[in-house]
Amino acid sequence: MYDLLAQRGGGQLYSQLNYWLGSVIESDNARTQGIRETHTKAGQRLRQLETELMHLLGEVLKKRNQRARELDTPDIVAPVGGKAGK
Repeated sequence: MYDLLAQRGGGQLYSQLNYWLGSVIESDNARTQGIRETHTKAGQRLRQLETELMHLLGEVLKKRNQRARELDTPDIVAPVGGKAGK
């Protein structure tokens, strides 16, 4: 979750996700239309941030490490796996 907070707008997204979690845990009622719309927008933003992160961990990091090797400096190491943080 800390990776999310490091992104621009991450704190706001975290606050929304935290609110939704509390709503789900504490209520038996159906979600309002506003909550569903906000959830959809936040989900889209989260997927966009994940796509950007995967691009950074893939293509951008690969180019940076190639340049680092040319300069005889250590590579930047990032998590491996299907998705960041999982």
